[in-house]
Amino acid sequence: MSVNVNIGQSFSFITADRGWLQKIGYGAVAMLIPFVGAATQVIETARNVAQGKPDPLPTWKMDETLGPRLMRGVYACLISLIYAIPMIVIQMVFNILMAMTKSGVATMIGCLAAPVNLVVFIATVLVVLPALVRYVQTDNWRAALDFQKVIGMLQESPQLWLILLLVDILASVITLLGLVAFIIGVFVTMAIGCAVFGHALGQVASQMESASQ
Repeated sequence: MSVNVNIGQSFSFITADRGWLQKIGYGAVAMLIPFVGAATQVIETARNVAQGKPDPLPTWKMDETLGPRLMRGVYACLISLIYAIPMIVIQMVFNILMAMTKSGVATMIGCLAAPVNLVVFIATVLVVLPALVRYVQTDNWRAALDFQKVIGMLQESPQLWLILLLVDILASVITLLGLVAFIIGVFVTMAIGCAVFGHALGQVASQMESASQ
């Protein structure tokens, strides 16, 4: 199955979206909701892209749909947290071992822990990505926890998820640029970064769903 991610479009679509300044402004306010605001921005952008909407940036309208949209962000956080449990346990084990040993041994454990944690972190992200794509496709958080299906998606196109990981990293860099403009700038660039990643996620969800039909 051939799935392509148009990275350039993931960045350029924002200014092409009608009313993008207002949407990003509302998105920046939503970033004040820890974790859930960012997750909602990602998932809603991805859903809009997957559904072929011409202006996929979330509107953040204060209507009866706001609650369900925020709940999608909550579920996305829950999905990510569940898949991150092994990583959290491994980090806790290393921390406990370092706390129970002498300084010299603790330093050695710390040197070992750094590369192990990095590898485990990357592996975790690579599993979370197809899980989120499955959630975008199905709008069902339980479907995203179908570990066998998620691993199958990962194994089918490993290079695809590496590209998506790259987009995630680039989106994170955009967020960090907001530090230059202090706190308010961080919320704006976070909203933009989440939208960029969400667009790439939506591209994958749309193409994989079409290929499976």
